[in-house]
Amino acid sequence: KLSFISPPGEGMHHQIQLVQLGNIKSNVQLFSYDPPVLQRLSTKTSNTAGNGVLTVFGSNFGENPKIQFVYRKLETINETSKNNTNKAVASPRQLDETEGSEESSHIVITKVELCDLVPGEQTHESASCFIPEGQGNLHLVQIEAAGQISPGLPFGYDPPVLTSITPESGDTKGNFNVTLTGFNFGLKAELKIGNATATVVAQNHTHLV
Repeated sequence: KLSFISPPGEGMHHQIQLVQLGNIKSNVQLFSYDPPVLQRLSTKTSNTAGNGVLTVFGSNFGENPKIQFVYRKLETINETSKNNTNKAVASPRQLDETEGSEESSHIVITKVELCDLVPGEQTHESASCFIPEGQGNLHLVQIEAAGQISPGLPFGYDPPVLTSITPESGDTKGNFNVTLTGFNFGLKAELKIGNATATVVAQNHTHLV
């Protein structure tokens, strides 16, 4: 029997082998460190411009943890196209049952982005990074340690707020610039005036034309 104190580490399937004098080697067994566990975030929201510091807390972050943002959105699917496809093989009775349009929604991942770490702020129980810019409120924050990824905790960006509109009125023919001022306008805004969709000429997190 041999007991030893394990060194700090991270990851899975590390080889352990006992070597005696004379370079006599044992068979190889595998050893894995526990996967990271994310318990809480210092903040669950941010303005859309980002740049604040997010600190995550948990356990088994390893020696070189990575904080990643999983960006997600709600996607609506119109079931009409699916029903029309089914008509090619459906019986007349089945055609009657599949007529009509239905919509369903589900959350889809749009991208995964690593968060830039704050130098010197990483331990096995916590890590900090600079929040990237973004928009939406369905995202997740995860910890990745040597290929092992924790379950995510929810994170979202603040909703847009308008503080002024210039000008406040205009010719019915349209075709003139309107400037909106406020904050949390995000990366790509959609603008409506009544039921009409306006064309966005320029945008940042506080102004939109």
